[in-house]
Amino acid sequence: MPQWNAMAKETFGKDTEDIQTIEKHIPVLLANLMLGFHYSQPLTPNIIPVGGLHIRSPKGLPEDLQEIYNEAENGVVYFSLGTNIRTNELDVEKIEMFKETFGRLNVTVIWKIDFQLKDCPENVYLQQFLPQNEILAHPKTRAFISHCGGLSTMESVHHGVPVIGMPFIVDQHFLGTLIEKRELGVILEYETLTADVFYEAIQKVLNNEMRKEKRQGGTQTMAPDSEYEWSLDTTALLSLDYICLKILNYTVVVRRRNAPPLHRTRRLEVAS
Repeated sequence: MPQWNAMAKETFGKDTEDIQTIEKHIPVLLANLMLGFHYSQPLTPNIIPVGGLHIRSPKGLPEDLQEIYNEAENGVVYFSLGTNIRTNELDVEKIEMFKETFGRLNVTVIWKIDFQLKDCPENVYLQQFLPQNEILAHPKTRAFISHCGGLSTMESVHHGVPVIGMPFIVDQHFLGTLIEKRELGVILEYETLTADVFYEAIQKVLNNEMRKEKRQGGTQTMAPDSEYEWSLDTTALLSLDYICLKILNYTVVVRRRNAPPLHRTRRLEVAS
């Protein structure tokens, strides 16, 4: 926390008070919570859940990916561990196990990977950069093998794609627990994962009779095509000098340009 306070003073001005004090006097807090997915909790009027705000309406797949989908008669399994988990740093044995398992499947596998991998099965396609939102939105995407990162989890829930999760760090374990509790997928332990266990988990998800429409029910996101709408006029937000964002385990204060230093006694009002 001392490092955060030093960073805040350097960014917002030397008269800025400690973050612990500022947090107690926040007019509006935008929380990265998805209604119907996260646990129920009481929220005061100035806490606005905006989970899924980053999700955009799909623009369609690039031509090369569209060709893969056109030929995927039995659907697609999408495999990505996000940006923090580097596939080139995973155990070689695990990489080989993934290859072996994918070769046993009768579906197409699209794998986001950070390095060139040789001798892949014919049903596996490798790319370093992939349009995840568009892939998850595609009706042929049948499952998402994921690290259970915050944004990836919200995207899978929003698009109704079941998850085979392998949490690695921090909030990923918590989100993995929620995925299982909501019956939106299965969660595996990476360290003890074997080819047979991995294969059975994928088959369990692929053979699940739960329809995509049913999986989408009961969740509300801030995505553009969602029925859930802002309860606060955006002009009210723009009138504030500071807005506090609660993103996963972090609290971020956004400062309007030329706004005065933050003080405990300074009260900010939200326009009605």
